[in-house]
Amino acid sequence: MDGVYTLPPLSPVFYNMTLTEYLKKYRIDRCEFAEMCGVHRTALSSYLGGKMSFGKKRALMISTATKGRVSIQEVMFPKDIQEYKE
Repeated sequence: MDGVYTLPPLSPVFYNMTLTEYLKKYRIDRCEFAEMCGVHRTALSSYLGGKMSFGKKRALMISTATKGRVSIQEVMFPKDIQEYKE
């Protein structure tokens, strides 16, 4: 596998909800949430707009802030999770 990282198969156990779904469900403002988990609001907006994903450290911070309702996998690999759901 010379430098190529392959994701393990995903199972429904990994999928809770997206961050967008979480923010809507609990009526949390993006700026408020960014402050809660220590992420800059522009970075959070870029993530929610599908322009970027977060690394392990930020993914853990976001998952912890949502009490696990948004998984670390969802934060780090949102497009892969979305493809799995479909």
